[in-house]
Parts: sequence; structure tokens; C-alpha cells
Amino acid sequence: MNEVTVSGLVAKSDLRYTGAGLPVLKLRLAGTSEDRPHFLDITVLGEQAERIADSALGKVFLVKGTVTQRKGQKGTFTNVLARSLRLVPNAQLAEEREAASVNDFTGFGFLAQDPEVRANGKLLRLRVAFNRRTKDGGSEAVFLPVDIWEGGEAFRSLKKGDQVYIEGSLRARTYTTASGEKRFELYVAPRTIRPVAWAGGQGGAATAPKENRKEVLEEFPEDPPF
Repeated sequence: MNEVTVSGLVAKSDLRYTGAGLPVLKLRLAGTSEDRPHFLDITVLGEQAERIADSALGKVFLVKGTVTQRKGQKGTFTNVLARSLRLVPNAQLAEEREAASVNDFTGFGFLAQDPEVRANGKLLRLRVAFNRRTKDGGSEAVFLPVDIWEGGEAFRSLKKGDQVYIEGSLRARTYTTASGEKRFELYVAPRTIRPVAWAGGQGGAATAPKENRKEVLEEFPEDPPF
């Protein structure tokens, strides 16, 4: 499970159509939360995409949706699939200012590998696989790095396959592959991380479903070189 609520000014807007005629609107959302800028790619589908395509640029929107992921020739593409959008017409007014500076991520997921210690021990990175419900009632795995810069020592004992509950914000970064290609990746900057115990295990924090556990642990995409 993963849920995203984010807001920002639309800096880029591109409406296209699939071969079947489905409208697909790609938005680049630029905002600020917790005194940090965020730049996120949003996908809007269907009638809603056509309705706002001509007027979205330069406007502030509050978006609720879920992180999705698909593999292409140039790597793994990750963005936010919007379920709903709300125009924030007066983002400078006090009553609307909070809605104009939101970046919240919530998710349950499995560790796809053991935690990694990086940056001379200052960074602990978790590779987490979150299941997402699809339109046809199935599920798909979405893989996101979770970067812990403070208090990471408490989570070094986690192992591949452990489940965690995470609250935080969604961030984006770019990196260059060994072949010189520039790539774009989403990651989670956590505020809260809670290990979740399996049924019959110790801790008793929660009982997690075991469906799809094996698949999500074996499908982690290409590891960025940082």
C-alpha cells in the first residue's frame, strides 16, 4: 500500500493520447514542504486530464494519488498517478497556504534487500517494495529507496523480507548511469518508520498479509549508482 498527497505549481504540462484514445496528461509539480523544494511528475488520466490540460500551467494543485512504476527501454519510470486534483486558487492566502505546501507519503512495504550503510555511515538506505492495487483488482510492486540520515542505527538490524510502515515525504533526484545516461528517481524521506511483526513473530505490532511477498522481493529494478 502507498498513498501520496502533494501540492505544487504546475511547471510543465503535456497532454497526449494512447492508441486507444485515452487522454494522458503529464504534469511536473514544483512545490515546497518542510522548507525544502520538491519536483514531482504527476500523471492524470481520462476526462479530468482533458478538462485541465489547457489551463493547468502556472496553477497550484493539491493532488491525491499513489506511486506507480513501469519498466521501459530507458529504465524504470516512477511517478504519481493522480486519483483526484483540487485547484488551490489563492495559494498566498493564509487559509490556503497549508494546502499549497503539502508532501505526505504513507506506505506499508517489504524490504527488498538488507539495509545498506552509505556516506561513511551517515546514511542508512532501505530498499522497500510497496504493493499497489491495480484497476483490475490485482496488485503490482512499486520499489522505492527510503533514505534515513538520522537515527539509522535503530534500523540496521532489519532484514530482507521484513515489513515496515513508513510516513514521510516523496522526493526526486537525478543521477548519471555508468553509460552516461541521466536518470530520474523518486525516494522517500521518512518522518516515521515502524517495523511490523508477522503473525506468529515477536513484537505483535500488526499482522501482515503474505500474498505477493515472494514476487516483490525478486523484482527490484536496476540499482542507481549512488
